[in-house]
Amino acid sequence: MVTFHPLDYAMSPNLMKMIGKVVGEHIEVKTSTGKDVPTIHADPGQIEQVIMNLCLNARDAMPEGGRLTVETEDVVLDEEYVRRNPYMRTGRYALLTVSDTGVGMDEKTRERVFEPFFTTKGPDKGTGLGLAMVYGIVKQHGGFIHLYSEPGKGTAFKVYFPAVEAQPDAVHTIPREEIVRGGTETILLAEDEEAIRSFVERTLKELGYNVLVARNGEEAIGIFSRNKEIDLAVLDAVMPRKGGKEAFEEMHKQDPRLKAIFMSGYSANAIHDSFVLIAGMPFLQKPFGPTILARKIRDVLDTQ
Repeated sequence: MVTFHPLDYAMSPNLMKMIGKVVGEHIEVKTSTGKDVPTIHADPGQIEQVIMNLCLNARDAMPEGGRLTVETEDVVLDEEYVRRNPYMRTGRYALLTVSDTGVGMDEKTRERVFEPFFTTKGPDKGTGLGLAMVYGIVKQHGGFIHLYSEPGKGTAFKVYFPAVEAQPDAVHTIPREEIVRGGTETILLAEDEEAIRSFVERTLKELGYNVLVARNGEEAIGIFSRNKEIDLAVLDAVMPRKGGKEAFEEMHKQDPRLKAIFMSGYSANAIHDSFVLIAGMPFLQKPFGPTILARKIRDVLDTQ
């Protein structure tokens, strides 16, 4: 957790460029920055994950095209506002709003939209974990999230992060051009959760990589056996029909030069204790944003 200015991430040219490519040319992406938006104490990678998930949700609500708007502003919630919304607290907040001109939601959908595994998409389109993940991250940061939506009139997610009276950490003055760097290598991705698998696949493809996708360890082994030019395997630690460790061990027998990164929602220590991780192997803890993913991929690929 660091102290940083939310505009550094919400309005980063590289992140917004990546979002523009992921949502597609049929959707117009607009940004608006407010004056004097306060600093917040947060995990930058998780803030990126919030922004990316909300933008992908907006894209899915506009299959025929539309407008996606990302805004930040400085707001102060007074006692009258909190009386109307008793789950919130008075004070100053950095407000992030992601809105779309899509199909909107009815009341029944609005009531359940943050539930894990709830989705209005088809069985092969998503697990419904994206917005549940957003909700969890916002609550971890002591924030609040409002949903405004009506059928046929679009949707707006308003995310309130508590302001802190502190200067941003100097480390986040590094230009994003030095952080987000892609490549042309071939990456094998194995992840059983569709929301995460789709997010990682889209991100890596937009960074220029060739991506081969598997839904479990057995599929990953089969794909690897048929494609000998794979430079890196990105493997979920816990999957049905062989986890990441078992899959990597079998692929490593075929090619000892194979590099790998393990992913998990559990901490590295927790999954080490469960014997599902290989000691010393690179690790990504979920959730993570595109910047953290891009840096880890390049670090591992560039290591001799």
